[in-house]
Amino acid sequence: MSSFVSAAINRPDLAGNPSEFAYGTWQGSGDVILPSRSRCVLSTNGSLNDTTATNYQVKAFLTNGGSAFEVNDGLGNTIPFNVSFTDKQNGPSTETLSYNTFDATANLGGIRGTTNHATSTSCDNFGSGSARFNAQMTVSFDEADLLAAPNGMYSTLLSIRYRGGTGGQVKTRDNMEVSISKNVDTVQLKGVASQLNLGTWDGIQSMLSKIDRFCVYSSAGAYDISASSVTTGVSANSFAIENNSGDKIEYLVKLDDDTNPANGVQFTNGQTINFVNGQDTLPCTPNNAGVYVETLSNLAAAKAGTYTGTLVLTIS
Repeated sequence: MSSFVSAAINRPDLAGNPSEFAYGTWQGSGDVILPSRSRCVLSTNGSLNDTTATNYQVKAFLTNGGSAFEVNDGLGNTIPFNVSFTDKQNGPSTETLSYNTFDATANLGGIRGTTNHATSTSCDNFGSGSARFNAQMTVSFDEADLLAAPNGMYSTLLSIRYRGGTGGQVKTRDNMEVSISKNVDTVQLKGVASQLNLGTWDGIQSMLSKIDRFCVYSSAGAYDISASSVTTGVSANSFAIENNSGDKIEYLVKLDDDTNPANGVQFTNGQTINFVNGQDTLPCTPNNAGVYVETLSNLAAAKAGTYTGTLVLTIS
């Protein structure tokens, strides 16, 4: 005598559990875990009205074909993603799914409920507030994969298939859209120090200087960079720091698209110059540019005090 093992999924559109994984816009930082989608998988030993729940398996794949979980922008660019499945009825336990492969772990199915729907295995009365979700699907994106992709709107249709036990004949599909938008600046400045401290003059040195190195990302490789300060020296295109009494010490600014800015290009206040050696991939590392500042005024003639100012670097 043989028993017919079947599996089905009751998946009407439910408030709070739509058939989509829509993230919105990613703006350049962190992994992305989309809100999980809950389902109730009905899996019984015999007819679907049988009161004995049995195990089932699940697998996921792209509805339109493929060999890996990935969204696309329609222009040939893709972003891979991960799919995990949680058996909330038995555990709960979560496992990451391999592409188009039924999971190895047996998941305990649900049954059609009794008149009072009191059992935790009930899959009846969806939408009435008494439905019992026993399964949960989660989609996630890794930061490194998102960083590597160009800006755009990415989507795909993900199919979930359920199989009732080993040798089950019912294979029900659940289709869900996966979408994410990426909008990250095409140029970025990473690792610039918030303060360039020239230190304290010891009465001997002819000048004080400081180097700061950082990384410039540009999707095109080349970029424009400018240096400016509201505090100027004798001329409007010079840089200066000043004390509380308004006394000033002028300094020079050099920038370069390598890590030896002391040998770089000397900028005037507000000047913009094009550099070509930006990094065209993210994350931006290691450092590929730097700024060098050096005092120009006669330090011996300067009045004692603390001199400060703000230097602004802008890339475009």
